[in-house]
Amino acid sequence: SKLSSPVVDAICEKIMFLVVKYLPTAVNHPEDLEARERMMVAAALGGWVLNNGGTHLGHSLAHVVGAKMGIPHGMAAAYALPATLSLTAEVEPKKVREIGNILNVTFPENATHTEIGDHTAEGYKHFRDEILGLPAFEQQEITREQLLALKENVLNERFAANSPFDVTPKAVSFTLNQFG
Repeated sequence: SKLSSPVVDAICEKIMFLVVKYLPTAVNHPEDLEARERMMVAAALGGWVLNNGGTHLGHSLAHVVGAKMGIPHGMAAAYALPATLSLTAEVEPKKVREIGNILNVTFPENATHTEIGDHTAEGYKHFRDEILGLPAFEQQEITREQLLALKENVLNERFAANSPFDVTPKAVSFTLNQFG
């Protein structure tokens, strides 16, 4: 988000570390109190980050698609993230690479901004789909045409303007085509 700061970024990195390390255990072993406690801390820090650093296009996609298509907000945000990572990498490659590092992504030597975005998005999808087991977007039975019909709603959603890149019709079409 354009509203972010170095402190917000550092807290976001801690949240991501906690999620990657403890969410799989909390999901698969809900009796594990340490994992649940660490996720509680991540959730509390997440609220602080939203208040102090805001959100951007990914959250706008989750708001609009979730509300219009009946997908829970967290699930919609999970489906929106890979495309927004790709767009964000073009203007904030160091931040996106750090996310990839937290996800244990291996980058090619001298990776381009596009490669950083693509590799991080793939690493995230592996975590989301293979480790956590989020249902495939195709199970939602929503067509690309239905998603693309929401373009104006996403363009005008209030958090989209906080994106560190230009939120153009082309950028929104890209994210809706990659949604899932």
